[in-house]
Amino acid sequence: HYSDWWADPGKQQKPTAWLRLSFDDLADAMYTWTKSTIKALADQGTPPYAVQIGNEVTHGFLWPNKTLGQSCSDGGQLYCSGGGGQADWPGFAALVGRGIQGAREGCPSTLIAIHTDLGNHICNPNAGGCAQGIAFTIKWYQRLSDLLAAKQRHFDLIGLSMYPQWSNGTVIESIAELPKLAQAFPAQRIYVAETSYPACCSGSPQPIAAYPVTEAGQLK
Repeated sequence: HYSDWWADPGKQQKPTAWLRLSFDDLADAMYTWTKSTIKALADQGTPPYAVQIGNEVTHGFLWPNKTLGQSCSDGGQLYCSGGGGQADWPGFAALVGRGIQGAREGCPSTLIAIHTDLGNHICNPNAGGCAQGIAFTIKWYQRLSDLLAAKQRHFDLIGLSMYPQWSNGTVIESIAELPKLAQAFPAQRIYVAETSYPACCSGSPQPIAAYPVTEAGQLK
């Protein structure tokens, strides 16, 4: 997660030990920590099959700390500068690239994954519907892929969070759109990184009408 606490699209705080590092030192720390961690796993006979560079990095990660007076250029937060976030992408991609470099050097056989929560938004009506949602998802991964390729970096896996609750019940429709993502990225494999469906409790939302909030509904 590259954080001392759970990281998701709404919070991507830097680890305390890295909080005051310059951008270049932050990138170096990320590279060193990633390489040493992955290498340690490989050296003990448990090489990772795959490594995600961050968790749900839809809005970037290792965000600058505004209370310390840090600017957008001090971290990897996307859309930090407002607008379409074009100014923020190079910094984010640079950090992702250093994480990829560390993981590859730590264990060359380990696959690299980039995980976002964009699966929740593909067909979500609040995000404009399926056509707009899948187009944005493709554009997001393509922009990162292009910036990484300029530094001879690449990723192998596209991970998506796909929760019925957070997609306004459109997760089945969103899955049906994934062949378009696969067509845009024929060299990458796509997987569902996170999902769940409630099995109990009074007051729990029922994201999809056909599936009740019961163990049987969850299984179905």
